[in-house]
Amino acid sequence: MKTKLALLLITNTLATLCVAQIPTWQLLAAENSGPQNTTIGGNGQGIYATFDNLNRIIYVIRGADFQPAELWKFDLSNNQWSMIPTSNFPNGKYITFTKCSFEFIKQTNKLRIWWRGIGQVFEVPTSGGNWVQLGSNLNSDNYYNHSFFSNPVTDESTTFGGYGYYTVKNKIFRLNSSLNLWQEVFPSGVLPYPREFGGLTIDPYQKILYVLSGN
Repeated sequence: MKTKLALLLITNTLATLCVAQIPTWQLLAAENSGPQNTTIGGNGQGIYATFDNLNRIIYVIRGADFQPAELWKFDLSNNQWSMIPTSNFPNGKYITFTKCSFEFIKQTNKLRIWWRGIGQVFEVPTSGGNWVQLGSNLNSDNYYNHSFFSNPVTDESTTFGGYGYYTVKNKIFRLNSSLNLWQEVFPSGVLPYPREFGGLTIDPYQKILYVLSGN
């Protein structure tokens, strides 16, 4: 049985989408067919993706801090890009070339983004519309470059580590889905070393969180 791997290649100019079908690469979307190399404004533009595995759609957000973002989707059923119309994107530190916390929430069929240092959370339907703030979280500058993942059962966003005020952190926070508030998690045992730019992955069957690499 052949294995297919969906891969989003991010270049300095735009996103090029390919599929690796071992041992042959297949180009699914050529340059200039999706997010364009247009000037959004601001410094440090970034482009990030999240995946709806049930409907086989890749959602892509492109923008820069303190600038409105563009939202796109790539439908793997027909290999077509389309732009998703949105409004009321939050003004602040949400997207840069090094970091963006951007997730697909399968239970509500929405896309979620939050302040890069952990703070205000916004969501928008995958069909487009207004970005709407969740809860009353205050923005923090304590946890930039944190790692994050979405709980596959509850869809609660969870973060680890980060950097702020000249200190690297090893705290864990989760977004309480009932209160829409960030709450610190206090696990037992020996905590991993503080780090930023680390990797997180989860084993949903054994209920184990793995922390990988980082600075």
